[in-house]
Amino acid sequence: FLLSPHNMDMQGMIFLILTLLSSRKTNAGNAADENNDLWKACEIFLAPSSVKGGGWGAFAARDFDENEIIELAPRHVYLPEEDSLIENSALNDYYYGGWRWDSNQHIRTAAVALGNVMFYNHHPQPNIAWVRFGEEPTKDVTELSSIHGFVSRRKIEAGEELFSTYGEEDGGKRWFQDRKLELIDIPIYESRKNGTAYERDKNSFCSKVYAGIGRPSWENGILTSGHIPYKHKIEYLAPSDHPSAIAKVDVAAGTVLEISPALIVSLPQIFMTPVGPMGFKWDELDETQQHNLKTLRTSGDLQMQFQGLTTEWIRIDKFRHFEDVVVLPVAGNIAMVERVRKVKEANCMLEIISSGSMHSTMDHGGGEGSAGIALKLVATKALKSGDQLKLNIPSNASPSENNVLAKELERSGQNVPSFLEIFLSK
Repeated sequence: FLLSPHNMDMQGMIFLILTLLSSRKTNAGNAADENNDLWKACEIFLAPSSVKGGGWGAFAARDFDENEIIELAPRHVYLPEEDSLIENSALNDYYYGGWRWDSNQHIRTAAVALGNVMFYNHHPQPNIAWVRFGEEPTKDVTELSSIHGFVSRRKIEAGEELFSTYGEEDGGKRWFQDRKLELIDIPIYESRKNGTAYERDKNSFCSKVYAGIGRPSWENGILTSGHIPYKHKIEYLAPSDHPSAIAKVDVAAGTVLEISPALIVSLPQIFMTPVGPMGFKWDELDETQQHNLKTLRTSGDLQMQFQGLTTEWIRIDKFRHFEDVVVLPVAGNIAMVERVRKVKEANCMLEIISSGSMHSTMDHGGGEGSAGIALKLVATKALKSGDQLKLNIPSNASPSENNVLAKELERSGQNVPSFLEIFLSK
């Protein structure tokens, strides 16, 4: 029924007015929220590090407050830490160790995460810290969600390289010693990108792709797990979740959507792991992509890193033949682009290039370290913001392999792409 001044007292009337004003304010806020474009902005970008031996590094594209969430990984999967893919491949230099509750016991695991997460370089005085947000779903609470990310330890200015630590207790010494690598300690200011160099690299390397968690999963999944004691500007999350990558902004055909480093691993190592369907196998690539890999092998950029007991954990090149090669996009969002069989359905293509060719101003190139190759995602059609990206590299992953990935995403409460959902029941 309608309230009027004739059937309510003055106090009730004031309450009604305040309620209506609040409702208008909320609706206006929701409308503004829907039109908010901050989620399209570039917050962090991967580029060749200014640190000698650093290879690729991650740089702030805006200012961050102290104790602010700076990144939420678009996807992560777990493998047993003793898995050959972790112990004996280049992934050994990038994964995050942790624990998972399984069969009433804690199991030591290795987290493989996309985005920038695995490419933060080490520094004895890190400016960011790794955090695992939320909890994995349980039988009783199925809406929970878990995700990996990083928070700032102090105020960070745009242009600063973002540094993690490879060992809180010893400053990373053991990590470097185990890999027979030199630990170089440099002043943080020497790694910073400034002025025109910063603007040029930001324009060249900022991704135009969005994938992963949006506001629904953050509010209904992560926050359901409990209080998050970090600052988080939710307007930098997309209004919707995107388990499949989309274009953040309008672009013309021929635009470079993303450039990110990749690792080379062997087919036997990756088979029947949740990482498997995300890799590009040799027989899935076209002639041009295969030719580029052969060229990179000749130049020394393509190596099949191996370390183990037989090598006393010294890293060696164990390349045998190209049919064994899998290109693993472990950075950025390329692994989350849907893959289609018909070229006419695709709206982007993949170029395989040398990380060493990715020189920016005052750096040492991206080719140092394990990631000797890089992937360039290029639009083949004009795209609108929000368009789902489709790549013309068909996947030959078996239903069983896709099931492993889909089940892993479901178990951690991450959104499963629609093209993988059909494998959940298999």
